[in-house]
Amino acid sequence: MARAIPSRQVDIYKRGVSDSLLEDRKDYECLGCGNVLRPVLGKLRNKHFRHKIDHNCSLETYLHRIGKKLFIDTYNKCLQKKLEYIIEYEVPTFCDFCEHGPCEKDKKLAAYDLTKAFVFLYEEKKDNELAPDVLLKTKSGEKIYIEIAVTHQSSNDKIDSGVRIIEFLLKMKKFKILVSLFSFTPIKGTKFENLLPPSLSRYRKIQMAREIILQYDVEKADFLFDSNGNLQKLPEVAVDIEEAKKTSGCAWCTRPFYNEKPTEEPYNIPIPRNINL
Repeated sequence: MARAIPSRQVDIYKRGVSDSLLEDRKDYECLGCGNVLRPVLGKLRNKHFRHKIDHNCSLETYLHRIGKKLFIDTYNKCLQKKLEYIIEYEVPTFCDFCEHGPCEKDKKLAAYDLTKAFVFLYEEKKDNELAPDVLLKTKSGEKIYIEIAVTHQSSNDKIDSGVRIIEFLLKMKKFKILVSLFSFTPIKGTKFENLLPPSLSRYRKIQMAREIILQYDVEKADFLFDSNGNLQKLPEVAVDIEEAKKTSGCAWCTRPFYNEKPTEEPYNIPIPRNINL
């Protein structure tokens, strides 16, 4: 079974499933949950990947693995072909014009080619008690941690280790990735059948958060969470709740009421949206 992004999967990944051919119709392994994916390549609806069996698949895990794979593949290619891998970072500039100097004045961008010195790459290799996503090393043993962050950034243990860290923060909006939002539905016969769906008020709050992220240039720090990770406060910006309640799934979805009950107020309103990222 191929991975999705399979060996020739890389071709599908680059072309996109919308350009895939009938001969690409085989089983793939989802990078998010490890279960079976199949490309749906019909003539009427948009082509897309679909799990063979419904799973609680994590978009965060999928993006994290994609990001790590792209870094490793690109960096190895640079090492093999003796190409530069340039990173840019901020450094302070100082003024020593007066007797009180030197004083930090501003910041400027500096550039460094990692492949010039860091010629060894290890994926998730433990470094003492720490396990960076990618470990880069020089011939003399100097180290840099490469971290791929989707929602969780580097842990305090890694920051306090003294090892330099390069963190790639994947922002889905920046890469024009839309997050679909549906409420959890307990299904009989599964291990989640006795769990409760979210309250409507909690779900509305998450819908509003998603709408704010779509419409405004906000950061995670603009939202307030409690110690358990529950969303407590939204940024104070104008948001259209009626627009936020509209279904956020695929445009070709044929069962928009799948997780709704006819006797209760629906979580999502199946009205098309026009979104420009």
